[in-house]
Amino acid sequence: MSWDQVRLGDLTHFIRGVTFKPDAKVEVGSEGSVVCFRTSNVQTKLDQSDLIAVPRDIVKRDEQFVRHGDLLVSSANSWNLVGKACWVPELSYEATLGGFISALRINSPRLDPRYLFHWFTSSKVQDTVRSFGRQTTNISNLDFARALNLEIPLPPLHIQQRIAAVLDEVDALRQKRERSIEKLRLLKSEAFKFAISTVEVREITLGEMCYITKGTTPTTLGFDFSSAGAKFLRVQNLVDGRIVHASDDLFINRETNSALARSIILPNDVLLSIAGTIGRSALVIESDGEMNCNQAIAIIRPLHSINSAYLREWLDTSEAQAQMRGSSVTATIANLSLGSISKMRFPMPDLAHQVKILIELQVIQDQIDYQRASLNHMRDLGDTLQSQAFSGSLTLRNFEVAL
Repeated sequence: MSWDQVRLGDLTHFIRGVTFKPDAKVEVGSEGSVVCFRTSNVQTKLDQSDLIAVPRDIVKRDEQFVRHGDLLVSSANSWNLVGKACWVPELSYEATLGGFISALRINSPRLDPRYLFHWFTSSKVQDTVRSFGRQTTNISNLDFARALNLEIPLPPLHIQQRIAAVLDEVDALRQKRERSIEKLRLLKSEAFKFAISTVEVREITLGEMCYITKGTTPTTLGFDFSSAGAKFLRVQNLVDGRIVHASDDLFINRETNSALARSIILPNDVLLSIAGTIGRSALVIESDGEMNCNQAIAIIRPLHSINSAYLREWLDTSEAQAQMRGSSVTATIANLSLGSISKMRFPMPDLAHQVKILIELQVIQDQIDYQRASLNHMRDLGDTLQSQAFSGSLTLRNFEVAL
């Protein structure tokens, strides 16, 4: 089945957000205020848990008010987050968007909003949009013109709507798995808190017992990436306490790795994301091989008296996450300094009790691993269905059977 390919800019347009000084923020819900979405609100779904507001008169054009069915797109962020988009549901309040995000809005009746959402957030399109990013010192900026020149397959409207409905079903199943994982992670955090309440602990700062450093992007020192060699980690490689790899992984050669000796990663190191997405962590194991990392990842290396796996589990607790949130600084993107990590207060029982706590937590971790495997299967299914649907190679009948 062959569908027309239509330039995205003939069906949609980008609306840039408002800019304001930090001291212009006002209380959410106050008279004359309007909610202002930021990059932190652009998650898989619109995150409405942490809202700010600005005076309504900062919004100069009516089109800068967010509408149901818009896509909020991260347009100035760390490289791996540029182009990330979420759907705007029906809102019970008036909202605009900040200067680091944009709204992608339909201006043609030929395009279904949910079809656009699934197409724009598909892996292939996200990779392409991200590759259009124009890098500055700290952030990457979305190239709006190149994004609007992308071609979107445009079947008849009723087929768009059916494709969107089935992909919505896949999304619902994926979100169910994600909610299960989040509940299990909260349960594990509470189990950790209870376990340390039953033993004698000594409170220290991480800087007392750990060597802490971070990575560097090789291109800032005149080195390029290579097709093989040491794996070069980014935040997206840290998932559920482990190092995961993907088709877009980066590598550096031996010379570059030696030049970045400060951030060569060793077994039993604990990695922590400190820019953009703060608080993801992973334990490095022997089989992970030779690795280095960029400046968005901190390396925490226990020197003595700390089991690395125990430290990794603690970093995932609500207490540790709260300390990180309280120490983060927001400029162009949120970041956590090495000094702040060094000052984090860490509950340290003796090594025998650290191991005992890890054994107790493993039962919950096994359930998380099971749900994660199911979620990965659902994501793979979604990617396959998206690819086939947008290429016209999958009939609606087969599309439904695949579920």
